[in-house]
Amino acid sequence: MKTSGNTNGRSTARALCLMLALGKYFRRAVSLYNQYNLSKIILRPPGNKDMFAAGIPNDNNSYAIAKITKDIKNATRVKALITCGGSKNIPDDYLHEITLCVNGDAKKFRKCPARRNKCKFDHVIIPR
Repeated sequence: MKTSGNTNGRSTARALCLMLALGKYFRRAVSLYNQYNLSKIILRPPGNKDMFAAGIPNDNNSYAIAKITKDIKNATRVKALITCGGSKNIPDDYLHEITLCVNGDAKKFRKCPARRNKCKFDHVIIPR
């Protein structure tokens, strides 16, 4: 979670004003993480119907961003936003971040505010 400062002693989430205590928000985030393990979802071996059968990232393989977003949407019912490298320490063709937004009570995913994927390429390398 990225925070945008402090209001009356409580951190507020960027682009979403949560009415939850920060500890409760993070517990629910961990619960969603455990329920939807994105590594297993996006690294599922081709042809494997088990949504949570993970493959192993390989720096020699690239993964289609369209397939990554499709697999995540199939599992979570919302579109994920993908960010690739672009910093001094992360090459442009490396996956940097997957963003999923949650509803106000942090129990379910919701559509994120309009924003495009930030990647220069159609395929990315998923670092180990």
